[in-house]
Amino acid sequence: MDNSYKDQLRLEAAKKRVKAIKGFYRHLRIFLTVTIVLAVLYVFQVEPIVHIGEAVVEREAINKEVMRWIDLNLLVNLAIWAIILLVHGLVVFNFRFIRDWEERQLQKYLEEE
Repeated sequence: MDNSYKDQLRLEAAKKRVKAIKGFYRHLRIFLTVTIVLAVLYVFQVEPIVHIGEAVVEREAINKEVMRWIDLNLLVNLAIWAIILLVHGLVVFNFRFIRDWEERQLQKYLEEE
C-alpha cells in the first residue's frame, strides 16, 4: 500500500474519532444543562398550569398529585438518560478501562502459572 493512502486512512479515522468525542461532549453538555434547569424548577416547585373547571379546592389536591407525577417522571427520565449517557461514553472511549482491566487480569494469571 502507498504511504499516502495509509496516511489518508489514518486521517479519516482520526477525524471520525474526534467527531465521536465531540458528539459525546455535546450530549454531556445538553444533559447537564437540562438537569440543572430541572433541578432549579424542582427546588422552586414551579407548579404546572392545570385548569379543571372552576374548582379551586380540588385544584390544590390535583396539583399535589400532578407534582408527584412530574417528580417521579423527572427522576426516572434523568436516571435513564444518565445510563444512556454512560453507555455513549463507554462506546466513544472504546471501553478502554474494561480492556485495561482485562489486560491486567491476563498478566496476573500468566504470572501465576
